[in-house]
Amino acid sequence: VMTNDYKGFMQDVQSYLDLPNVKLSWNGWRFDQIVLAANGVRITEPHYDVMTMFHHWNPDIPAGLQYAAGLFGFPFPWKHLAGESLAFYGACDVDALHWIYEPLVGIMRKEGVLGW
Repeated sequence: VMTNDYKGFMQDVQSYLDLPNVKLSWNGWRFDQIVLAANGVRITEPHYDVMTMFHHWNPDIPAGLQYAAGLFGFPFPWKHLAGESLAFYGACDVDALHWIYEPLVGIMRKEGVLGW
């Protein structure tokens, strides 16, 4: 349930982040986690920064989310939609992480570059 007040909104965000599921982010360790913490919200574990994983796997290729998602089969570009449909743009940003994460973990394990 979303509320219109800031404190209530942050409590809602925290309740979602307290769920036991895996949390995925792109640049989350260096940005999202810091911004949320400044607002009294913490990302609970497990939390994986897929951008950091992607960069660790192959540091010589661009680490833009849309570029990376395209390598893992995301079906279309979406970053140009930010001004046109922010909600759809945001949904694509979230969905793209799921296109990347599991295949990337498999590749990193196979290549011996994943520590877990």
